[in-house]
Amino acid sequence: MLRKPVEASVLFISLLSLFFIGCSRRTAEISSVGGKEIVKCAVSFQPNSLDPVQSNDPVTGSYVMNQVYEGLVAYDENNNLVGRLADSWQMNDECTSVTFHLRRGVKFHNGKDVTAHHFKQSIERACNPKLASPSAPEFLGGIKGAMDCLHGKTNSVDGVKVLNNNTLTVNFTHYSPLLVHRFVYPCARVVDVEAIGGKDVPITELDQAVGTGPYKITEFVSDLYFMLSANESYWKHQPKTKKIQVCIMKDPETIFAKIENNSLDFAELSSSSLHSVMNNPALNNKYQISNMAGVTFIYMDGKNFPALKNKKVRQAIACSIDRKKLETVFQGVPVKLASSIIPYGFPGYRNGINPYGYNPQKARELLKESGYKPGDFKKLEISFYNSNPLPGKIAENIILQLQEVLGIKIKGSGMDIHTFQYKKTEQKFAMALNGWIADYMDPATFLFDTFYSDSVQNNFGYKNWKYDDKVLIGHSCKEYSDRIKMFNLAEDILLEDACVIPITYFQTAIVYSKNIEGFKCNYFHTLPLDELVVEDN
Repeated sequence: MLRKPVEASVLFISLLSLFFIGCSRRTAEISSVGGKEIVKCAVSFQPNSLDPVQSNDPVTGSYVMNQVYEGLVAYDENNNLVGRLADSWQMNDECTSVTFHLRRGVKFHNGKDVTAHHFKQSIERACNPKLASPSAPEFLGGIKGAMDCLHGKTNSVDGVKVLNNNTLTVNFTHYSPLLVHRFVYPCARVVDVEAIGGKDVPITELDQAVGTGPYKITEFVSDLYFMLSANESYWKHQPKTKKIQVCIMKDPETIFAKIENNSLDFAELSSSSLHSVMNNPALNNKYQISNMAGVTFIYMDGKNFPALKNKKVRQAIACSIDRKKLETVFQGVPVKLASSIIPYGFPGYRNGINPYGYNPQKARELLKESGYKPGDFKKLEISFYNSNPLPGKIAENIILQLQEVLGIKIKGSGMDIHTFQYKKTEQKFAMALNGWIADYMDPATFLFDTFYSDSVQNNFGYKNWKYDDKVLIGHSCKEYSDRIKMFNLAEDILLEDACVIPITYFQTAIVYSKNIEGFKCNYFHTLPLDELVVEDN
């Protein structure tokens, strides 16, 4: 039977926000060809890359990267860090070095034995500036010599030492108890560099996509589908599903129709489709809501709109937003409204800590105290993804609330995901509806990576020395309880500063029509599908 999606109490993906771009829409249907199982999967748009170094989207992560490529470690269905191609590892007392012992008998799809040398080559390839990896600077940049490689000063990463064919040591420049977690991201996964054609060559052809995972890519038709075929030499076992055909399918109504006529076995849909799922009688309540390690929030930046530099203005806006009214946008779907940056179920989560609840009178008093008037906000815009209708509806609701409470008239500015990501990177937003999905299982992914002033992923321009002090201390704490305490103090500062207003936590819906065995789901939705079995009626 379908396994209940895990609601974790404890990465992937910085990745892009499923909530906004709707890219978690995934489906599977079963047919029989020559007596062999074929699971047909659909995604809402074509994956941006077949290369783990260049991949930066959840669809590719779930349906290509985690099926084709593997790394040293991964998260299991209970969100625990476990060995994948590393059988074991040891970290030194200073938390600056980790030694990995590789699993024996692992082979690439082409039959070549995997050795520690391949991991060194793969890390050096990920740091090659010609490939312009969007994730390597964050996840691999702390390795000694990695930044010199990323900046084109050298071709090697001296911090990666091959001790023998089955053992490698990775040395880092700074203390960090999260060293091992850095290796869960696709950019750290092993590839056959020789099959690709060199460390500076991107993966663009199927015969270059040589990993160790349970599936290999055997066919690809642009904008239509690509086929994954079982790796019969997979180190764990032969995958139970012989083939997975991943189709590009944008229409959710087609998915519902296939669920209804039992030609579709299961589908995972993003937050934007939850209402349609719950109110579709054809589904006959055959769905489950799954939590995900993510949060959506409003961010305000005074650099692009001077009035937002005033803390009282930001506080006034925060006190004007009634999250209960946002429930009308979701049309009865039991969404989890957010009151924190660390999401529900994640380490360090605390309920109801947002200091600025809905308080219209207080909001008006704060705006008056700020010295600004409603007419001063005519040029203010709130930006959002328009890849699905939900972000626009949320923005519209917030715009109406600000007008009702403060008399402020602002505009909504919707744009496609690529434009939004570019403008966010260039810090061109004054006010934006944004989101973040955890890259690894620690509060640092939400608080250090995103809002620490010198973080390479801080695209919001946030800078507060008191906050920086707390997250730096928290990031360096080896003891779990100390880490949580310091990150909670940092989160309090971030929320009190009112530059960030939490809106919702991420959820998806898993819809199904047949019995499914071996389906597993963790907090990051990043598990391989090697144990998936669909009943063939």
